[in-house]
Amino acid sequence: MAVNTGKVIVGGVAAGVVASACDFVVFNVILKDRAAAEMNALNPALAAKAAATPGMVGAIALDFVIGLTLAWVYASIRATYGPGPKTAMRAGLMMWILFSAIYGSLTAMGMYSWSFYEMAEPITLVTTMLAALTAGAVYKE
Repeated sequence: MAVNTGKVIVGGVAAGVVASACDFVVFNVILKDRAAAEMNALNPALAAKAAATPGMVGAIALDFVIGLTLAWVYASIRATYGPGPKTAMRAGLMMWILFSAIYGSLTAMGMYSWSFYEMAEPITLVTTMLAALTAGAVYKE
């Protein structure tokens, strides 16, 4: 069955809202000091730039891109795995593995410490799953 683009957009926007809310809590509450220290170790002005309006707008926009991608992946694999939360979690796991590989490569290049990577990745797994479950719950044929 074909992917319903309109429903992908609705599911993606919902997932983007969840992803953005989760990122706010994770990086402004849970990991706030550690994330700022990691950014400032790379560039002393980076945490301030990330917290400024352009940085926040960029982060929120990218959360919506992630939400749309999660909804699209979910819609694309439904035909194989069937609708429901199990399939949404498969889509979320696929996206999280991709994100982890990207952040792992950045960590290997020295942009983050391995201890921060090890601390952040389980948290981002949870937040990615929440966004994926939202996309799956909203997307209906």
